[in-house]
Amino acid sequence: MIRTEAEYRKALLSLEEAVGQIPQKLTADPAYQREFLLCQANRRRFMPGDQRDEIGFFRGIHYHRELTKLEARTDTALTLARTVAEGALDPVRRPDQPYLFCSFHLGPFMQLGPYLNRQGFRLGVLTESGIRTDQLHLQAASDRLRIIDANAPDSLIDMMSQLQEGISLVAFFDGGEGVHDCRNRETLLPVTLMDRPYYCRKGLFYLSYVTRTPIVPVVSWREGQTLKLSFGEAIVPDRSLSRTGFIETAARQAFDWATPFIRAYPEQFALWHNLHRFTDLPAAEPAPTWPGEHTATIRVRFNEERFRVFSGEASHFLFDDATCQCFNISPALAKWLAWLQQQQGEQWDRLQSGVKPSLLTDLLNKQILRPSLN
Repeated sequence: MIRTEAEYRKALLSLEEAVGQIPQKLTADPAYQREFLLCQANRRRFMPGDQRDEIGFFRGIHYHRELTKLEARTDTALTLARTVAEGALDPVRRPDQPYLFCSFHLGPFMQLGPYLNRQGFRLGVLTESGIRTDQLHLQAASDRLRIIDANAPDSLIDMMSQLQEGISLVAFFDGGEGVHDCRNRETLLPVTLMDRPYYCRKGLFYLSYVTRTPIVPVVSWREGQTLKLSFGEAIVPDRSLSRTGFIETAARQAFDWATPFIRAYPEQFALWHNLHRFTDLPAAEPAPTWPGEHTATIRVRFNEERFRVFSGEASHFLFDDATCQCFNISPALAKWLAWLQQQQGEQWDRLQSGVKPSLLTDLLNKQILRPSLN
Protein backbone atom coordinates (compact mmCIF):
# COMPACT_ATOMS: atom_id res chain seq x y z
CA MET A 1 0.00 0.00 0.00
CA ILE A 2 1.30 3.45 -0.96
CA ARG A 3 0.63 5.81 1.92
CA THR A 4 2.57 9.01 1.17
CA GLU A 5 2.89 11.43 -1.74
CA ALA A 6 6.62 10.67 -1.91
CA GLU A 7 5.92 6.96 -2.30
CA TYR A 8 3.32 7.70 -4.97
CA ARG A 9 5.68 9.93 -6.98
CA LYS A 10 8.38 7.26 -6.82
CA ALA A 11 5.96 4.59 -8.04
CA LEU A 12 4.73 6.93 -10.78
CA LEU A 13 8.28 7.42 -12.08
CA SER A 14 8.77 3.66 -12.21
CA LEU A 15 5.46 3.31 -14.05
CA GLU A 16 6.44 5.94 -16.63
CA GLU A 17 9.78 4.25 -17.17
CA ALA A 18 8.10 0.87 -17.71
CA VAL A 19 5.53 2.29 -20.12
CA GLY A 20 8.35 3.94 -22.03
CA GLN A 21 9.56 0.43 -22.89
CA ILE A 22 6.37 -0.38 -24.82
CA PRO A 23 8.01 0.03 -28.27
CA GLN A 24 10.70 -2.48 -27.31
CA LYS A 25 8.12 -4.89 -25.92
CA LEU A 26 6.19 -4.67 -29.17
CA THR A 27 9.15 -6.14 -31.03
CA ALA A 28 9.78 -8.94 -28.53
CA ASP A 29 6.53 -9.98 -26.83
CA PRO A 30 3.86 -11.78 -28.91
CA ALA A 31 1.18 -11.03 -26.30
CA TYR A 32 1.80 -7.29 -26.65
CA GLN A 33 1.81 -7.65 -30.42
CA ARG A 34 -1.60 -9.35 -30.49
CA GLU A 35 -3.08 -6.79 -28.13
CA PHE A 36 -1.60 -3.97 -30.21
CA LEU A 37 -3.21 -5.32 -33.38
CA LEU A 38 -6.60 -5.72 -31.65
CA CYS A 39 -6.49 -2.20 -30.20
CA GLN A 40 -5.65 -0.66 -33.56
CA ALA A 41 -8.31 -2.65 -35.41
CA ASN A 42 -10.96 -1.56 -32.91
CA ARG A 43 -9.74 2.04 -33.02
CA ARG A 44 -10.11 2.04 -36.82
CA ARG A 45 -13.57 0.53 -36.42
CA PHE A 46 -14.87 2.95 -33.75
CA MET A 47 -12.76 6.03 -34.58
CA PRO A 48 -12.17 5.92 -38.35
CA GLY A 49 -9.87 8.64 -39.58
CA ASP A 50 -8.19 9.15 -36.20
CA GLN A 51 -4.67 10.39 -36.89
CA ARG A 52 -2.94 9.56 -33.61
CA ASP A 53 0.34 7.67 -33.84
CA GLU A 54 -0.43 3.95 -33.41
CA ILE A 55 2.38 3.12 -31.01
CA GLY A 56 1.84 6.34 -29.07
CA PHE A 57 -1.86 5.54 -28.73
CA PHE A 58 -1.09 2.01 -27.53
CA ARG A 59 1.45 3.37 -25.05
CA GLY A 60 -1.20 5.78 -23.74
CA ILE A 61 -3.65 2.91 -23.21
CA HIS A 62 -1.08 1.04 -21.15
CA TYR A 63 -0.10 4.17 -19.23
CA HIS A 64 -3.65 4.73 -18.02
CA ARG A 65 -4.19 1.03 -17.39
CA GLU A 66 -1.14 0.98 -15.13
CA LEU A 67 -2.28 4.20 -13.45
CA THR A 68 -5.53 2.45 -12.53
CA LYS A 69 -3.50 -0.33 -10.87
CA LEU A 70 -1.29 2.22 -9.13
CA GLU A 71 -4.29 4.11 -7.77
CA ALA A 72 -5.69 0.84 -6.45
CA ARG A 73 -2.46 0.37 -4.45
CA THR A 74 -2.60 3.91 -3.08
CA ASP A 75 -4.17 4.92 0.21
CA THR A 76 -7.76 6.05 -0.31
CA ALA A 77 -7.12 9.38 1.42
CA LEU A 78 -4.45 10.26 -1.15
CA THR A 79 -6.57 9.46 -4.19
CA LEU A 80 -9.67 11.15 -2.81
CA ALA A 81 -7.63 14.29 -2.14
CA ARG A 82 -7.02 14.46 -5.90
CA THR A 83 -10.64 13.64 -6.85
CA VAL A 84 -13.00 16.34 -8.11
CA ALA A 85 -16.70 15.69 -8.73
CA GLU A 86 -18.87 17.75 -11.05
CA GLY A 87 -22.17 17.63 -12.89
CA ALA A 88 -25.58 16.74 -11.48
CA LEU A 89 -24.56 16.13 -7.87
CA ASP A 90 -27.97 16.07 -6.16
CA PRO A 91 -28.02 12.24 -5.85
CA VAL A 92 -24.52 12.32 -4.34
CA ARG A 93 -25.89 14.43 -1.50
CA ARG A 94 -28.59 11.85 -0.68
CA PRO A 95 -26.85 8.74 0.66
CA ASP A 96 -30.06 7.69 2.41
CA GLN A 97 -31.68 6.88 -0.95
CA PRO A 98 -30.51 3.94 -3.08
CA TYR A 99 -29.28 4.60 -6.62
CA LEU A 100 -27.80 2.62 -9.46
CA PHE A 101 -24.50 4.40 -10.08
CA CYS A 102 -23.44 3.12 -13.51
CA SER A 103 -20.16 4.04 -15.12
CA PHE A 104 -17.82 3.13 -17.98
CA HIS A 105 -14.29 1.73 -18.01
CA LEU A 106 -12.83 5.18 -18.62
CA GLY A 107 -10.05 6.88 -16.68
CA PRO A 108 -9.94 6.28 -12.89
CA PHE A 109 -13.17 4.25 -12.93
CA MET A 110 -12.25 2.36 -9.76
CA GLN A 111 -12.42 5.59 -7.75
CA LEU A 112 -16.20 5.87 -8.00
CA GLY A 113 -16.76 3.40 -5.16
CA PRO A 114 -14.37 5.07 -2.69
CA TYR A 115 -15.77 8.50 -3.52
CA LEU A 116 -19.38 7.45 -2.94
CA ASN A 117 -18.43 5.62 0.21
CA ARG A 118 -16.91 8.80 1.62
CA GLN A 119 -20.20 10.57 0.90
CA GLY A 120 -21.91 8.11 3.23
CA PHE A 121 -23.32 5.57 0.79
CA ARG A 122 -23.60 1.92 1.62
CA LEU A 123 -22.51 0.15 -1.54
CA GLY A 124 -22.70 -3.07 -3.44
CA VAL A 125 -20.36 -3.46 -6.40
CA LEU A 126 -21.21 -5.64 -9.39
CA THR A 127 -18.02 -7.33 -10.65
CA GLU A 128 -16.81 -10.34 -12.57
CA SER A 129 -15.98 -13.59 -10.81
CA GLY A 130 -12.87 -13.67 -8.65
CA ILE A 131 -12.61 -9.96 -7.79
CA ARG A 132 -11.77 -9.37 -4.14
CA THR A 133 -12.55 -6.43 -1.88
CA ASP A 134 -8.91 -5.33 -1.68
CA GLN A 135 -8.73 -5.20 -5.48
CA LEU A 136 -11.55 -2.66 -5.45
CA HIS A 137 -9.55 -0.33 -3.21
CA LEU A 138 -11.99 -0.71 -0.34
CA GLN A 139 -12.01 -2.55 2.96
CA ALA A 140 -15.32 -4.26 3.58
CA ALA A 141 -15.25 -3.77 7.34
CA SER A 142 -14.72 -0.01 7.28
CA ASP A 143 -16.30 0.82 3.95
CA ARG A 144 -19.46 -1.31 4.19
CA LEU A 145 -18.96 -2.84 0.79
CA ARG A 146 -20.54 -5.95 -0.65
CA ILE A 147 -19.30 -7.58 -3.83
CA ILE A 148 -21.86 -9.13 -6.18
CA ASP A 149 -20.69 -11.70 -8.71
CA ALA A 150 -22.32 -10.70 -12.00
CA ASN A 151 -22.10 -14.29 -13.24
CA ALA A 152 -23.85 -15.83 -10.25
CA PRO A 153 -27.32 -17.25 -11.09
CA ASP A 154 -28.93 -15.29 -8.24
CA SER A 155 -27.13 -11.98 -8.88
CA LEU A 156 -30.30 -10.15 -9.97
CA ILE A 157 -32.16 -11.27 -6.85
CA ASP A 158 -29.15 -10.23 -4.76
CA MET A 159 -29.15 -6.76 -6.33
CA MET A 160 -32.89 -6.33 -5.78
CA SER A 161 -32.48 -7.30 -2.15
CA GLN A 162 -29.73 -4.75 -1.59
CA LEU A 163 -31.72 -1.94 -3.19
CA GLN A 164 -34.69 -2.79 -0.98
CA GLU A 165 -32.35 -2.48 2.03
CA GLY A 166 -31.33 1.01 0.91
CA ILE A 167 -27.94 -0.06 -0.44
CA SER A 168 -26.82 1.62 -3.66
CA LEU A 169 -25.09 -0.31 -6.41
CA VAL A 170 -22.04 0.47 -8.55
CA ALA A 171 -21.87 -1.22 -11.96
CA PHE A 172 -20.63 -0.64 -15.50
CA PHE A 173 -22.74 -0.05 -18.58
CA ASP A 174 -20.07 -1.22 -21.01
CA GLY A 175 -19.62 -4.60 -19.36
CA GLY A 176 -16.36 -6.44 -19.78
CA GLU A 177 -15.03 -9.74 -21.01
CA GLY A 178 -15.75 -11.56 -17.77
CA VAL A 179 -19.02 -9.86 -16.86
CA HIS A 180 -21.45 -11.00 -19.52
CA ASP A 181 -21.52 -13.47 -22.36
CA CYS A 182 -21.04 -11.15 -25.32
CA ARG A 183 -21.52 -14.05 -27.75
CA ASN A 184 -25.22 -14.44 -26.91
CA ARG A 185 -26.69 -11.41 -28.66
CA GLU A 186 -30.25 -12.35 -27.64
CA THR A 187 -29.49 -11.50 -24.01
CA LEU A 188 -27.96 -8.12 -24.90
CA LEU A 189 -29.31 -4.77 -26.00
CA PRO A 190 -28.08 -3.04 -29.20
CA VAL A 191 -27.10 0.59 -28.61
CA THR A 192 -24.69 3.00 -30.30
CA LEU A 193 -21.19 3.80 -29.04
CA MET A 194 -19.14 6.30 -31.05
CA ASP A 195 -21.52 5.84 -34.00
CA ARG A 196 -21.03 2.08 -34.03
CA PRO A 197 -23.39 -0.73 -32.96
CA TYR A 198 -22.55 -1.93 -29.45
CA TYR A 199 -24.19 -4.64 -27.34
CA CYS A 200 -24.68 -3.92 -23.65
CA ARG A 201 -26.46 -5.92 -21.00
CA LYS A 202 -30.10 -5.19 -20.25
CA GLY A 203 -30.06 -6.16 -16.59
CA LEU A 204 -29.18 -2.77 -15.10
CA PHE A 205 -32.00 -1.01 -16.95
CA TYR A 206 -34.43 -3.85 -16.14
CA LEU A 207 -33.42 -3.59 -12.48
CA SER A 208 -34.04 0.15 -12.48
CA TYR A 209 -37.51 -0.30 -13.98
CA VAL A 210 -38.80 -3.07 -11.74
CA THR A 211 -37.41 -1.56 -8.51
CA ARG A 212 -38.12 2.07 -9.48
CA THR A 213 -34.51 2.95 -8.68
CA PRO A 214 -32.98 5.93 -10.55
CA ILE A 215 -29.88 5.30 -12.65
CA VAL A 216 -27.09 7.84 -12.22
CA PRO A 217 -24.65 7.70 -15.16
CA VAL A 218 -21.05 8.53 -14.25
CA VAL A 219 -17.86 8.95 -16.26
CA SER A 220 -14.34 9.52 -15.01
CA TRP A 221 -11.13 10.78 -16.55
CA ARG A 222 -7.71 12.13 -15.58
CA GLU A 223 -6.50 15.68 -16.10
CA GLY A 224 -2.86 15.61 -15.05
CA GLN A 225 -2.88 14.42 -11.45
CA THR A 226 -6.54 15.33 -10.94
CA LEU A 227 -9.13 12.54 -10.98
CA LYS A 228 -12.42 13.81 -12.40
CA LEU A 229 -15.87 12.30 -11.84
CA SER A 230 -18.79 13.67 -13.83
CA PHE A 231 -22.33 12.75 -12.77
CA GLY A 232 -25.06 12.88 -15.40
CA GLU A 233 -28.72 13.65 -14.81
CA ALA A 234 -30.46 10.79 -13.06
CA ILE A 235 -32.51 8.54 -15.34
CA VAL A 236 -35.74 8.04 -13.44
CA PRO A 237 -37.85 4.99 -14.40
CA ASP A 238 -40.79 6.11 -16.49
CA ARG A 239 -43.65 3.72 -15.74
CA SER A 240 -45.73 5.24 -18.52
CA LEU A 241 -43.38 3.37 -20.86
CA SER A 242 -43.39 -0.36 -21.29
CA ARG A 243 -40.49 -2.19 -19.71
CA THR A 244 -38.88 -2.69 -23.11
CA GLY A 245 -39.50 0.93 -24.04
CA PHE A 246 -37.83 2.23 -20.89
CA ILE A 247 -34.84 -0.13 -21.24
CA GLU A 248 -34.19 1.01 -24.81
CA THR A 249 -34.69 4.71 -24.04
CA ALA A 250 -32.54 4.67 -20.90
CA ALA A 251 -29.72 2.75 -22.58
CA ARG A 252 -29.65 5.15 -25.51
CA GLN A 253 -29.60 8.13 -23.15
CA ALA A 254 -26.72 6.72 -21.09
CA PHE A 255 -24.50 5.82 -24.04
CA ASP A 256 -25.22 9.05 -25.90
CA TRP A 257 -24.26 11.02 -22.81
CA ALA A 258 -20.98 9.14 -22.29
CA THR A 259 -19.77 9.04 -25.90
CA PRO A 260 -18.30 12.60 -25.98
CA PHE A 261 -16.16 11.80 -22.93
CA ILE A 262 -14.79 8.62 -24.53
CA ARG A 263 -14.05 10.54 -27.72
CA ALA A 264 -12.26 13.25 -25.72
CA TYR A 265 -10.10 10.78 -23.72
CA PRO A 266 -9.80 7.66 -25.91
CA GLU A 267 -6.45 6.56 -24.51
CA GLN A 268 -8.11 6.35 -21.08
CA PHE A 269 -10.73 3.88 -22.31
CA ALA A 270 -9.74 0.45 -21.00
CA LEU A 271 -11.68 -1.78 -23.41
CA TRP A 272 -10.00 -1.14 -26.76
CA HIS A 273 -8.64 -4.69 -26.96
CA ASN A 274 -12.14 -6.12 -26.38
CA LEU A 275 -14.52 -3.84 -28.28
CA HIS A 276 -14.86 -6.25 -31.22
CA ARG A 277 -16.58 -8.70 -28.85
CA PHE A 278 -19.45 -6.25 -28.32
CA THR A 279 -20.11 -5.09 -31.87
CA ASP A 280 -21.16 -6.57 -35.21
CA LEU A 281 -18.24 -7.59 -37.38
CA PRO A 282 -18.68 -7.23 -41.14
CA ALA A 283 -20.03 -10.21 -43.03
CA ALA A 284 -17.49 -12.18 -45.02
CA GLU A 285 -17.19 -11.10 -48.63
CA PRO A 286 -17.26 -13.74 -51.35
CA ALA A 287 -13.90 -14.60 -52.86
CA PRO A 288 -13.33 -12.98 -56.26
CA THR A 289 -14.11 -15.05 -59.33
CA TRP A 290 -11.14 -15.53 -61.65
CA PRO A 291 -11.54 -16.21 -65.36
CA GLY A 292 -9.46 -19.33 -65.80
CA GLU A 293 -8.08 -18.65 -69.27
CA HIS A 294 -6.94 -15.13 -68.27
CA THR A 295 -5.64 -15.84 -64.78
CA ALA A 296 -1.98 -15.64 -65.81
CA THR A 297 -2.29 -12.01 -66.95
CA ILE A 298 -4.33 -10.71 -64.00
CA ARG A 299 -2.46 -8.42 -61.60
CA VAL A 300 -3.00 -8.97 -57.91
CA ARG A 301 -2.11 -7.07 -54.78
CA PHE A 302 -2.05 -7.51 -51.03
CA ASN A 303 -5.43 -6.72 -49.46
CA GLU A 304 -4.17 -4.00 -47.12
CA GLU A 305 -7.69 -2.67 -46.52
CA ARG A 306 -8.43 -5.79 -44.50
CA PHE A 307 -5.15 -7.46 -43.50
CA ARG A 308 -1.99 -6.36 -41.74
CA VAL A 309 1.41 -8.04 -41.54
CA PHE A 310 3.27 -7.64 -38.25
CA SER A 311 6.80 -8.91 -37.66
CA GLY A 312 8.59 -8.95 -34.33
CA GLU A 313 11.93 -10.37 -33.29
CA ALA A 314 10.74 -13.97 -33.21
CA SER A 315 7.08 -13.84 -34.19
CA HIS A 316 5.21 -12.99 -37.38
CA PHE A 317 1.47 -12.41 -37.66
CA LEU A 318 -1.15 -11.89 -40.30
CA PHE A 319 -4.02 -9.96 -38.73
CA ASP A 320 -7.53 -9.85 -40.17
CA ASP A 321 -9.22 -6.54 -39.36
CA ALA A 322 -12.63 -7.86 -40.39
CA THR A 323 -12.70 -10.81 -37.98
CA CYS A 324 -10.07 -9.57 -35.48
CA GLN A 325 -8.25 -12.89 -35.83
CA CYS A 326 -4.49 -13.17 -35.59
CA PHE A 327 -2.61 -15.90 -37.48
CA ASN A 328 0.96 -17.04 -36.97
CA ILE A 329 2.82 -17.13 -40.27
CA SER A 330 6.34 -18.08 -41.29
CA PRO A 331 9.11 -15.46 -41.56
CA ALA A 332 9.33 -16.16 -45.30
CA LEU A 333 5.61 -15.55 -45.88
CA ALA A 334 5.70 -12.41 -43.72
CA LYS A 335 8.60 -11.06 -45.78
CA TRP A 336 6.88 -11.93 -49.06
CA LEU A 337 3.57 -10.34 -48.07
CA ALA A 338 5.37 -7.21 -46.87
CA TRP A 339 7.13 -7.02 -50.23
CA LEU A 340 3.88 -7.49 -52.13
CA GLN A 341 2.23 -4.80 -50.02
CA GLN A 342 4.79 -2.30 -51.34
CA GLN A 343 3.97 -3.17 -54.94
CA GLN A 344 1.27 -1.51 -57.00
CA GLY A 345 0.27 -4.97 -58.18
CA GLU A 346 2.06 -7.98 -59.62
CA GLN A 347 1.12 -10.27 -62.47
CA TRP A 348 -0.21 -13.65 -61.35
CA ASP A 349 2.14 -15.77 -63.46
CA ARG A 350 5.17 -13.90 -62.12
CA LEU A 351 4.09 -14.54 -58.54
CA GLN A 352 3.93 -18.27 -59.30
CA SER A 353 7.65 -18.32 -59.98
CA GLY A 354 8.44 -17.63 -56.32
CA VAL A 355 5.46 -19.05 -54.42
CA LYS A 356 3.73 -22.40 -54.63
CA PRO A 357 0.54 -22.22 -56.72
CA SER A 358 -1.42 -23.94 -53.95
CA LEU A 359 -0.41 -21.22 -51.49
CA LEU A 360 -1.32 -18.47 -53.94
CA THR A 361 -4.73 -20.03 -54.47
CA ASP A 362 -5.25 -20.27 -50.69
CA LEU A 363 -4.29 -16.61 -50.24
CA LEU A 364 -6.72 -15.69 -52.98
CA ASN A 365 -9.61 -17.71 -51.55
CA LYS A 366 -9.05 -16.12 -48.13
CA GLN A 367 -9.02 -12.67 -49.78
CA ILE A 368 -5.49 -11.93 -48.60
CA LEU A 369 -4.77 -11.30 -52.28
CA ARG A 370 -7.12 -9.26 -54.41
CA PRO A 371 -7.26 -8.18 -58.05
CA SER A 372 -5.36 -4.97 -58.67
CA LEU A 373 -7.11 -2.10 -60.38
CA ASN A 374 -3.84 -0.81 -61.80
